[in-house]
Amino acid sequence: MAREKICGIYVIEAMSGNPDKIGFKYVGQSLNCNRRLLRHQNELKLQKHYNPKLQRYYNKYGVYSFKFYIIKSYLQKELDFWERWWIKCFNSQEEGFNLTSGGHSGEAARKPITLHNIYTGEIKSFKSQTEFGEQYHASSANLTALLKGKQKTIKGWCLPQNISLYKPQQYSLYHSMHGKVIVCDLKEFRQKYNIGYPEHLTELLSGKRYSCEGWKLENGRERDNANAHKRFHFKLINNSGEIIEGFNQTECAKKIGVTHQLLWNVLHGKNISCAGWRLVNGREKSNGNANKRFKFKIINATGKIVEGFNQTECANKINIPVRQLNKILVGQRKTCHGWKLLEREYK
Repeated sequence: MAREKICGIYVIEAMSGNPDKIGFKYVGQSLNCNRRLLRHQNELKLQKHYNPKLQRYYNKYGVYSFKFYIIKSYLQKELDFWERWWIKCFNSQEEGFNLTSGGHSGEAARKPITLHNIYTGEIKSFKSQTEFGEQYHASSANLTALLKGKQKTIKGWCLPQNISLYKPQQYSLYHSMHGKVIVCDLKEFRQKYNIGYPEHLTELLSGKRYSCEGWKLENGRERDNANAHKRFHFKLINNSGEIIEGFNQTECAKKIGVTHQLLWNVLHGKNISCAGWRLVNGREKSNGNANKRFKFKIINATGKIVEGFNQTECANKINIPVRQLNKILVGQRKTCHGWKLLEREYK
């Protein structure tokens, strides 16, 4: 259930923690006190609160050391007067968390502002800074930094004089079901069409990806291989000479016990082989003997010799990692745990 919208004066009071500061208060005004108190809690939690006194106390004693409540509701035109009155009543500027005597800060927050959207190019006027903050869930500290020039953008909005630094972009995307769509706001587009992976959409727009969940750039790049999306006949062979051929990659991958991605890599030349299977008349490694089985002999410092074809069994037998044994056999490493290559002979 939505909380009641109350225009009035609210208080944040220290109820525990430092005994000398128990009872210290922060007095503020808002057109919607419940929402403003919730924003105070969120900003404190995210370490982004503009009031250093409150932030330090929160960091030391936690959110449960505070009590958040509304004093009284007032008319909007009376807020400045009553904020000054309550700050003076509680002496919360001298013995509390208020940084100012109140009132004038509220006037600044209610001044109209005009901002420019860097994504869509939209120019929008807001009746007050508070309206912008509540509409886009922006903290008052970040908005103040934007207006003072210490921050360039906030939630995709910038000052009109800085819009020349940004070039609003529009993308023309096409989908077989939705047709042609002009995209200005990527966040709105993702939410409307339920794009699950934002990084895939970014790769599509930058040209690194061909498509994203059925969406394609209208004048985007074509696939490197024009026939990549078409079915084709393939023939695989393993080390024992067994041959498998067909059109269905999924069935073939299940049959030979590998993932579809590994088989796809072999068929498109990214990998030479997977699980011992390779393309018939496919490319060879630069070393002509690299993909052949070979008999090897290794020796350690005591003169013990181990020989065989199976690298996994040999590695388990002499208690060294298979990867390190393979590096010894292909010449990338001289020794491992005292074992070194004695000789190897291709079948």
